[in-house]
Amino acid sequence: MSHVKNVEAFGKLVGICTGYGEKYNPGQPNLQVESLTNLLEQARSVLLNVSVAKTGFENATNSREEAFTEIDKLASRILAELKSTGALTQTVADARAMVRKIKGHKARVDRPALSSTKSEPAGPTPMRTSINGTDFGSIVHHFEKLLQTLANEPLYQPTVVELQVATLQEKLHNLCDQNASVITTTTELGKARRERNTMLYNGRGSLHGTAMAVKQQVRAVFGYNNEAVRAAGSIRFTKTTFK
Repeated sequence: MSHVKNVEAFGKLVGICTGYGEKYNPGQPNLQVESLTNLLEQARSVLLNVSVAKTGFENATNSREEAFTEIDKLASRILAELKSTGALTQTVADARAMVRKIKGHKARVDRPALSSTKSEPAGPTPMRTSINGTDFGSIVHHFEKLLQTLANEPLYQPTVVELQVATLQEKLHNLCDQNASVITTTTELGKARRERNTMLYNGRGSLHGTAMAVKQQVRAVFGYNNEAVRAAGSIRFTKTTFK
């Protein structure tokens, strides 16, 4: 909200300068009331752009989360269907590996256990190894590889429509589109924020820099011991962190 408060504060400062009438007539064009009013409108515009972009980003991420809901359960159903076909053990193993990665589970691996004595052979001990890559992009990648396994297995012919390869391909395309939408809206939000930060704080003639210059101009015109100066000086601006 600091950005909004800064723009609101600038609006109050413009109102004060407007109220001075002809007494406030700086030589610098960018400090004149008309220029200040234009800058205020531009500042409000960039704030609105950020708000619109943020809404677009939130909608895209919400839509993606909805699209990925229960993808792990769908993957488990696919694996069960494949197992029921009598497909090769290797094929089922390949599919199981992708399902495990989609679900983000840890894989069970038999590793030799450490024995307390050299005379006693160490038997295999079940251990768990982590599987990384459960972000949305990785899930799409693993799901695509799972579908490739299904497409190359002639015995995989489910009667349930949502488990059929064609339907799953549509699901994959939707997931890809959801990821692409989030990437696009993330880029748009970043651009809108950079433009806002430049307009409010960093650019030549930024809102913050102009506000500081206006306060100095008021002091120059009216002196320090003056009600007009105190009114302008009471308006606070924060050069906030950029978010």
